[in-house]
Amino acid sequence: MKSSTDPSHEISLQDVVGKIHQSLGDQTGGPTPEELGAVCDVLYAASLLKEEGEVVRARVVIAPPVGFSAVGGPPDGIHAVRFT
Repeated sequence: MKSSTDPSHEISLQDVVGKIHQSLGDQTGGPTPEELGAVCDVLYAASLLKEEGEVVRARVVIAPPVGFSAVGGPPDGIHAVRFT
């Protein structure tokens, strides 16, 4: 993938992870670059899937586990995937 601001610069996974990690700042307990890379790998793999002929869509929220209820998952609630 090429950068929209510099067409000669290839954007790598490390670039994306670095920007996400930088945007999170120094939040206590925030994900490490390695954890963010793992999330990106899962999202990329999911983007190649189809469910009932439709492209799989995902929304990602990066937050501490205490921010999500342990009950009330799909289809009406949030499906939390915990990376530990």
